[in-house]
Amino acid sequence: MDSSSITVDVSLIITHFKQFSYLIELLEYLRAKDWCNAKEIIVIDDCSLRKEEKESLKTQFPEPTYIFRQENKGPSACRNAAVSLASGKYIQFLDADDWIEPEKIAFQFQVAVKKNFPSFVCSTWARVVAESIIGEPV
Repeated sequence: MDSSSITVDVSLIITHFKQFSYLIELLEYLRAKDWCNAKEIIVIDDCSLRKEEKESLKTQFPEPTYIFRQENKGPSACRNAAVSLASGKYIQFLDADDWIEPEKIAFQFQVAVKKNFPSFVCSTWARVVAESIIGEPV
């Protein structure tokens, strides 16, 4: 089955703290790809966005659900608050400066359903910085 053609029962939760330009890039990336077939996207800001940035987000990207915290509580509290609102069977956490491969969400969802995983799926990660890129990124 083509993983880009299925809708997955996954809530994509993006935590944000003082990384507005990264958040914009990530939301543009997700919107530009037909593969982002998560059930919902929840963006939670930990008391770091200015009023005009909040309005810009809601205007440019009306699809996600936004939570704007009034008090800085840290990433764990943000994730917990977003999880309490999430409706997906599975959760995918991202920070505003994270990137994922196009097939990741659908592939992991398919594996979880096939193997009847009750709670979560983990994968490896890599740190990519501009200085480490040689040639064109893949």
